[in-house]
Amino acid sequence: MFNLSLNMKRKLFRIGGSVAVTLPYGWVALKDWKPGDEVEFEERDGGLLIRKKEGGNNESDRRDQELHT
Repeated sequence: MFNLSLNMKRKLFRIGGSVAVTLPYGWVALKDWKPGDEVEFEERDGGLLIRKKEGGNNESDRRDQELHT
């Protein structure tokens, strides 16, 4: 199993005219996210919430897929 901390640090980097950040592979695999999956971003409490966009999921299912930064 992957040894992951809830406090993960990543650096922003430039891609063309955008700025990007990578997600740790172990965390992505644990959540069963795949390249090409669509994600949603929401500003919340001074941070950023990132969640996988799922059609028809209820709120508790969404919370299982959230990453709080």
